[in-house]
Amino acid sequence: MSSYIFPSGPKFNKFDLDRNKEIVQEIYDNDYQFPPPPSKPSLTIVPGDSKITLYWDRIAETTMDPVLLEYDFQGYKIYKASDPNFNDGKFFLSCDPVGWLDSIV
Repeated sequence: MSSYIFPSGPKFNKFDLDRNKEIVQEIYDNDYQFPPPPSKPSLTIVPGDSKITLYWDRIAETTMDPVLLEYDFQGYKIYKASDPNFNDGKFFLSCDPVGWLDSIV
């Protein structure tokens, strides 16, 4: 698979470039009318013994898409970092509305 390096950005492969081209074309074709992200949930973090527990409200799950006029929430992506500015952030967990995870051990 071919890869491309842009002078001031990250490395992309052809699949990434083709997918981005499709998304940008769809946005253009829809006169720049595309769904915004859902409302940001309120998050509570409870520290424990060598773990943390995350609680959040359901505002993101119950926000209607103003373009499609439907509820189309797709899930959460959770990242973790030790740097307060998130410079070392790494993907940690993905949760979708089917089969929510209550806790991770």
